[in-house]
Amino acid sequence: MRRRTMLIGGVSVLMLGGLATCVFWPEDEAEQGLPVTLGFPRLIPPLVRATIAGQDRVFMLVRRTETENNPNVPPGTGWRGERLEIRAYDAATLAPIFAAPVISGRTGGFRTAGLIGEQAATIWLYGDALGAVSAVDGQVFLGGEGFAAVTPQLGGAFNQARDTYRMEEALVFAFLGARYRMDPRSFAATPAPERDQGVMDAAFPPPARPALFGAGGPAAFRVAEALLDDAWFGLPLASGRPNDGQPQGAERRFLPASLQPDTRGAPQRLWRAGIRRGMPPVAAESGSFQSSGRGDPVAGDRLLLDRPTEVATTSATLQFAGFLTAGTAEPLRPAGAPGLLLLQQPTNAPPSLTRLGADGRALWTTMFGFPRLISVLPGESTLVLVGQRGSGTTEQDVITSIALADGQARELVLNFGSG
Repeated sequence: MRRRTMLIGGVSVLMLGGLATCVFWPEDEAEQGLPVTLGFPRLIPPLVRATIAGQDRVFMLVRRTETENNPNVPPGTGWRGERLEIRAYDAATLAPIFAAPVISGRTGGFRTAGLIGEQAATIWLYGDALGAVSAVDGQVFLGGEGFAAVTPQLGGAFNQARDTYRMEEALVFAFLGARYRMDPRSFAATPAPERDQGVMDAAFPPPARPALFGAGGPAAFRVAEALLDDAWFGLPLASGRPNDGQPQGAERRFLPASLQPDTRGAPQRLWRAGIRRGMPPVAAESGSFQSSGRGDPVAGDRLLLDRPTEVATTSATLQFAGFLTAGTAEPLRPAGAPGLLLLQQPTNAPPSLTRLGADGRALWTTMFGFPRLISVLPGESTLVLVGQRGSGTTEQDVITSIALADGQARELVLNFGSG
């Protein structure tokens, strides 16, 4: 029976859009390799963004079907399996840099596959075990058996479940009650200090962790309010308004529950306010504030909204709107002039992204070519977004790179005819 194999060392680099003609197997299974036809690539999130040799790159793992096309094998009886490839693109232009095979195996054998992170031009990934790949050209350095040869005393430490391996100050994992750290150049595993989170090894650059990803939908990667220097921006329901003197509450929120956006896409408006410190005003029985609460700060004072003002927007109605995040509680703030990124998705329309200046005015707006946003990779000059459109056998993975200076966008479709 044919088995999976990691392609170790000397991997030939595939041109993007082309079809590979062979897949390599252990010497006891095939002398020259097995001729196969490859299906279109399907993205395996998450992605990793890292700077390699001064170039801003986006790395992704893709899955492709393999079907044996050996003329000496009766139709329907040959090999059918899957191949994992690693691909790299220029983050700004989405121009291809390399695509290289990593591992092949039976269909369904890579259910937990994915990228783990990058450090010192080594990409750590998981196929059906831990693997290491060059971020320069995609060459596979080592798989599970190779790591065991470097650090033989750890035995099966490199064939554990994927969630065992995490990017902290380096790639770290636990085995038999002890904690280990991987060297991204020698691939040796050494005991890690008990309290080493955030401790950097001076010999290596900081690690690049994988982007967060989600199932998409109206609530993904957006928050309803944000602080920008000494200003507050919020996107409450259009049926209400934030009050002057509204105090900051739990999780640094100023919008009360009654003004928080809902999941039905009710209209919203954009507001801007200053921030001051003082005692919260007294609430009337109706729930509105009777006084502004101005006065000298005293013990127990809080942050308050100062004179909220509605900001005119280019959209007649905001729906499912929020300030873009990379999957965290804090919104993204583009480099350069202060500002925020406003993500919205009106009903029956694709999402759009607007860059707001410090005064809330729109600087540019870009429409997306997909309805579901599943990952966000921020950068200094460009923003890379990953989305999906269609469903089932017609689902497509779409990568979009947006220039933060002017909103110009480039799109790459990975599958179903795009190569």
